[in-house]
Amino acid sequence: MSLEIDKMLQVSTAHITLEQLSELNRLSYGYQNNDAIILYTGLVDPDWSESEEADEFDESLVKLLAFARDQGCAWLKLDPDVEPLKYLKTYEH
Repeated sequence: MSLEIDKMLQVSTAHITLEQLSELNRLSYGYQNNDAIILYTGLVDPDWSESEEADEFDESLVKLLAFARDQGCAWLKLDPDVEPLKYLKTYEH
């Protein structure tokens, strides 16, 4: 038996717009633990503007999911208690 282990990127909720964060909370999209939200990076097609997800997710979240996927992560955890990364765009909340 072999273990299957996926990587998760943990970033601040400041890296997505307040509107997107509110929408994720409203829809209970992904797995929520306290104030953190965990999303599967495969939720959006790399060519997201052509996909149905373009209506559900704004560009801030799509870019963050793509960034996590580019880092080899299957999961993205958005957590308000995590410090924002200096090299990623942040939004006022």
